[in-house]
Amino acid sequence: WGDQERFQARHEWRLGDTVIWDNRCCWHSATGENPLRQPRRFYRATIADRPHKSA
Repeated sequence: WGDQERFQARHEWRLGDTVIWDNRCCWHSATGENPLRQPRRFYRATIADRPHKSA
């Protein structure tokens, strides 16, 4: 179901943009495109979370 367009959010990057998502409940992927041809930085932050228990 996650590949259905109604469940997707797409972002068209502009210089200075920041995007934040919750990895615990989000299925994310990238297109591999970098239309601005700018270096990109990726950071990970874990905030007030408890360890996840596998089902």
